[in-house]
Amino acid sequence: MSINAEGRTISGRIESEEAGIRLSIYAEMRKSGADPSGFLDILCSAVEREVWTKLRGKEGNALTFRQFIEAPYPVGVGSTVDAVSKLVRLSHRYEAGSPERAARLAAMREKVRILVEGEREERAAFWQTIAAQLATHPAEGADEAKP
Repeated sequence: MSINAEGRTISGRIESEEAGIRLSIYAEMRKSGADPSGFLDILCSAVEREVWTKLRGKEGNALTFRQFIEAPYPVGVGSTVDAVSKLVRLSHRYEAGSPERAARLAAMREKVRILVEGEREERAAFWQTIAAQLATHPAEGADEAKP
């Protein structure tokens, strides 16, 4: 498979269907043009299949949705969750004329929203826990450092 993205051609053997989807998203996000339909179709397939759970990071671990979106290619697609959240709000060129496509896209948009918000809530809860632990157990020697 060969894809032209950002003025360079990426080619090689794609080891899995999920890796092919990742490469397609990567390329679609780098194409110039005003029609997000191709990107929306590919992202819809990725979300329906939860491809990030089948791909592996550099350490061999399954990816989170955020890692799938934000990690540089070839681990992720090299974008930001904020950019993807904005792109999924755009209309597909055939969405209005196809109730089936409109339903698939609505389901994808909702799942992306839930994934993004869920990860934000998990991060916030994590940092609240850390802050609470630091407040109740200050670092050893912290009092000695005060003037």
